[in-house]
Amino acid sequence: MLNGNFEEDKNELIQLIDSQFKLFPSKNVLIQIKEELESINSYTQLNGWISRKVKEELLENEKIGEQLIEFEKFYRDETNFIQSKILQQIAKYLLSQRAKITYFGTTWSQRNANWIYFDIVLNIEMLQKQFQWDETIQLSENLDPKSGLERGLFDTKTEEGLMGKVR
Repeated sequence: MLNGNFEEDKNELIQLIDSQFKLFPSKNVLIQIKEELESINSYTQLNGWISRKVKEELLENEKIGEQLIEFEKFYRDETNFIQSKILQQIAKYLLSQRAKITYFGTTWSQRNANWIYFDIVLNIEMLQKQFQWDETIQLSENLDPKSGLERGLFDTKTEEGLMGKVR
């Protein structure tokens, strides 16, 4: 169902909710969820409310409930927006190891690509052995204490970065 375009996926879900009113005429929760979806302009506004509402109303076993939960889960995971497959895999791995994202989005530079920052020191050697990337992935370091100490990886194709602390 999800194609990665937030606005299109949201509108498709709203249409699905409209079609479900016939099956669940007593489910006022669908009206609430539809209104919530219509008020959201960006995936960054998703906060778990839709999934909680689906579970509270015992809709998670219904197709519409499953799709609502899947929608919110997908768009709340910022790693899904990383175009570089290697950086995306590494980011998902780091999250599975309980690393925390400290920032996701475009950086101060003129690049129009997302960078993801983690609260840990990245073990570049171990990551290289595990993920075996090619020459498009480069080491990126900023050792200037005034602008921030960081070390990580830069994808020369997508211009995305994955960064961690220096120490």
